[in-house]
This record gives sequence, structure tokens and C-alpha cells, in this order.
Amino acid sequence: MKARSGGKSFEIRDELVRGGVVVHAPTKTGPAGSNPAPAPTKYDSKWEERYAKQAFFIPGPMPGMNDYISTGSRFIYNNHKKRWHARITVEIAANGLGFMPCAWFRFHWRENGRRRNPDNFAAIGKKFIFDALVHGGILANDGWDQILGWEDRWSVDKLNPGVYVEMFDPILGGIHAEQD
Repeated sequence: MKARSGGKSFEIRDELVRGGVVVHAPTKTGPAGSNPAPAPTKYDSKWEERYAKQAFFIPGPMPGMNDYISTGSRFIYNNHKKRWHARITVEIAANGLGFMPCAWFRFHWRENGRRRNPDNFAAIGKKFIFDALVHGGILANDGWDQILGWEDRWSVDKLNPGVYVEMFDPILGGIHAEQD
């Protein structure tokens, strides 16, 4: 069966209905030969838990936009981007994330304190995260067709700063994002 998401067509291997919500697994593979989510033959909560919602945590407070604006040097930005890209890629691999043709995102930013403005750390952090997801083969691209939207939350956590990233299937994204 063919389906459309974000203007792109992709095959649907199987459909599962639970609570009126259709859960599906795309057959399209991601870049660099990543494997698609295996479609179950009957409802499987482990499959839904793994592929309809994927999450990972990136430790450490991420840099803020002001860190780069004040320097005026693209070389500092490029060096930091490479370093953060490597850290994020390690977290993606450690959590065994699978390819998603498109996704809805929720970010929970945990900062050391209230010194930085939320728009400061979220702006550059999202850029680094989306670029790493594309490089890691989780998303085909970070354009309008793949990034369906996001929600930002933030709190102070002096013992465990970082960002918790949740990625939702497009059908489940709005439903899950409205909860919590």
C-alpha cells in the first residue's frame, strides 16, 4: 500500500490499529544502507515502543547561540559542530535508533542554572541534533518534509544537564505531544 507523508510517497508494509491510531513501518531505507523498521504481523507493543517513539539523551549543556555570535569566527563554530556531532552520533548509536521517514520532536533541555535564555541554547542545539540525525541515517534530510514540528521544554538540573530528545511517528506525534 502507498502512503504520503510530507509530500513524499512511501510503501507501508503493515498497519496495526490500537485505540484508533494506525501504526506503520515504512519499507524505505535511510541513507548509508540503514535498515527499515521490521513490520510485525500482529500488534506488538515492543515494536510500537521502539519505532513509533524513539528517544535518546545527550549529556552536558549544549552550546548556546551567543557563544558563536560573540566570537564572529566560523572556525570556532565548525570545530564545536564537529565535536558535538561526534557526541550526538555516539548517543544515537548507543540507543539503537532506527530510520524514520519523518518525525515530530520533543526536546527537554536540562540546564545547570537559569543563566542562559531558552532560545539561546535551543537554537544551536537543534541544529546540531538534526544534522547528526541526518548523518547517522535516522532522517533522510532535515527539511520541511522530514521535520514536522517540535516542542521545547526546559528545566534546571545541576546534576544531569543535557537534552532529552523524543522522536514520534507522524501519526502519533500530535497525540503524544499533547499528553504529558
